[in-house]
Amino acid sequence: MAAFRYRLEVLLEQKLKSLEDAQVAMAERLSKLRQEELRLQQLAREADLARQKHEVARAARYQADGALTAEQLQRRCEESRWLQKEAGWARDAVLEQRMAIEDAQDEVERSRQAVVEANRQVEVLRTHRARQEARFLKGLQRTENAELDDVGTAQYLQRRRE
Repeated sequence: MAAFRYRLEVLLEQKLKSLEDAQVAMAERLSKLRQEELRLQQLAREADLARQKHEVARAARYQADGALTAEQLQRRCEESRWLQKEAGWARDAVLEQRMAIEDAQDEVERSRQAVVEANRQVEVLRTHRARQEARFLKGLQRTENAELDDVGTAQYLQRRRE
């Protein structure tokens, strides 16, 4: 009996490889997204710390046990302005990181869609293969039934002649 041979087996293997590659790419992008989220948490903590430092410096600007000299007041004001700038830079870094996370989320979504599409293509070929194999087996069964009918007819005719 002849064995079933699927003519598109090479294509099916290529589609399976594409599916595997898409899954690996999606895993990598998910990993990158997690790293970006961790970085955002770190930057948010740093921004919060910078904001707190600025608030403390601003509140302490005019507090003193005695009279402040103009130079001391000037230095405290400059320090407060500098801390305000650092807090602004930290806020900007947080915003940039949020945009990086949005980009990473978009990449994850694109890779998820690629996995879905690759999976769909594999399923189409598997369904086609299953139908072809069923058709092949049905043809073999028909051939076998025809051969058995011929053998049965030949035996019947031989017994009838005897």
